[in-house]
Parts: sequence; structure tokens; C-alpha cells
Amino acid sequence: MLKLILFLLPIFLYSQQLSTAMQTQLLTKGKKIANILCQKDKLKQIKLSNNQKDITTLISMACTELDEGEISALKYYLKNQNRTDIAQKLPPPPKHTKCPACGMIVSLYPKWIAVMGLNDKKLYFDGVKDMMRYYLQKADFKYERKNITHMQVQDFYTLTLVDAKKAFYVIGADIRGPMGNDFIPFRTKEKATIFLQDHHAKSVVTFKDISPKLIKELQRLH
Repeated sequence: MLKLILFLLPIFLYSQQLSTAMQTQLLTKGKKIANILCQKDKLKQIKLSNNQKDITTLISMACTELDEGEISALKYYLKNQNRTDIAQKLPPPPKHTKCPACGMIVSLYPKWIAVMGLNDKKLYFDGVKDMMRYYLQKADFKYERKNITHMQVQDFYTLTLVDAKKAFYVIGADIRGPMGNDFIPFRTKEKATIFLQDHHAKSVVTFKDISPKLIKELQRLH
């Protein structure tokens, strides 16, 4: 299916006719091409306001032997990389990556993974609770907080990435994470509230509500 879309993509590259899932696939493919097969400094010089022929020529100068489908995916990525309305999924972390808070291998719990970016480094956690515990307890945190570029969690229903500071978290539900009771993240408050009602949870909180005290209270819940 993706190959067919890549073949047709030049026809509706700037339209909104693609499904969210397909948009996510194109962004992922285009990003990989940009990072692996292209010179970033030359890509930055490409202005998408130019005509398509000029853009293709500039891409051929910046990247290594791309076929038509790869060029289309790269164009889509360059145009849409800063859009916030396209839900993206978390790429799998390295197989043996351990949670810096508890030492568990995070790839064993893909639905619960949260990630923190520190400049060019990424830290993966086996749940929001461990990420927040690590982030809030200064003695454990070995990095400069000013170097944190992003903190992301996965919406529990869709597994799409959400800015941790914008997510809504359900606590005290009858569903447990790898480390017991956890902050279960959602993109919207509406979805979080529905989950709360369905799973006999205690409350919905935001990023600003999460504190060392709340983490301890969550750990005591049964």
C-alpha cells in the first residue's frame, strides 16, 4: 500500500487526502531518508516554494541516489515535519535499552514506554511514573535539565506520541503497568475521563500536578 501511495504522491503531495496512518508512515520514511541518505546542511537550503523540478534537482544534489518514491517521501517530510496535527508513533528503542530509573529492559513493555530527549541523546523509560520519578528527584538525575529537548509519552488508546507536558494522566486505575500503578497518558481529557470511568480510577491529572508526593501516593494505591 505504501508503495502505491508513493507512486501517486506527486499527484496530491500538498493535499490532505492521506489517512493519518499513511501520513505517519510517510513522515517516518522521509525522516529516515533525510537523516541517513542526505546532507542536512544542503537540505536546509531547499525552499518548498520553488517549483517541483527545482526541488527535485536540489534534492538530488543533497542526497545519495534516491528513487522516485524516496524523493516523494522526502518532499512530504520536508513540507510536513513541523506539523503538530499528525500523530506519530514511537520508533522501537534499541533492543537491550534499560530504564535509567529501575533498570528494566524497556523493549519488553512497548505500550508503556516514555522517552526523554537530551540534546542528541534519548532516555527510554518503562512507564511515565519512572520517567517522572527520575526527572523530579534531583539526586537520581545525572543531566542538566536545561538540556532536555522533549519529553514524550504514548496515548494509551492509540499509542501515538504526545508531549508529556500536554497529556492527561489517569491514576489509580485497575490496569497496572510494568512497575504497578502508573500515570496512564491520553492525548485529550475527554479520552482520559472515559478511561477513568471504565476502569474505576481515582482521578485525572496533568504534568504540572505530578510531584514526588503524588508519585509516592500512586505507589501506595492498590
